[in-house]
Amino acid sequence: MNTNIIQSTKHLLENAFRDTPSGKTCQLALLAACYPGHYSLEFSDLCCLDGRNTRAALNVLTYRLVEFESIESIIGPETFNRLHDAWCRDHPDNQIANAC
Repeated sequence: MNTNIIQSTKHLLENAFRDTPSGKTCQLALLAACYPGHYSLEFSDLCCLDGRNTRAALNVLTYRLVEFESIESIIGPETFNRLHDAWCRDHPDNQIANAC
């Protein structure tokens, strides 16, 4: 796996659990890169990110689109579950759609 993808994933993880709009977007980018059918990231979501976070999110999402591989192997199932649980807590309206 490309080291750039690993670094981008780690960078997003560093920010994903922050209680900020950009933290929530980093969280969503990671979830969407794992399971795009369950988590919907819109272009407007990316607008709250700074340049470094935007590049990291685009790297991870492009990897998912081009290689057809989930980044879950990088983050591990425990971290994925933490991301998923945090997303469900913060977005109760998505609980039915995402099987929270």
